[in-house]
Amino acid sequence: MKTGMFIKRMSLDGHITYFNMTEVGEVMKALRIIGTNINQIAKKANEINSIYAEDVEKFRKENEEICHTLNQFLSALPSIAA
Repeated sequence: MKTGMFIKRMSLDGHITYFNMTEVGEVMKALRIIGTNINQIAKKANEINSIYAEDVEKFRKENEEICHTLNQFLSALPSIAA
């Protein structure tokens, strides 16, 4: 943060809120995985005019894992009082 921005924030808010965003990379990776899986299933369904139950189950399990990862990330963020 530049000095001017620091002074402005401190004078207006009286504090600086810092978020450690190192875990955002994991969240983005999870979102890319689910997007790739959706595209693969849609492509296969369009090719054969059908979809297999095991493909849907695989997608469901991966979606649960990704949702769990996202929930962990969001719950770790500090709440901000307005």
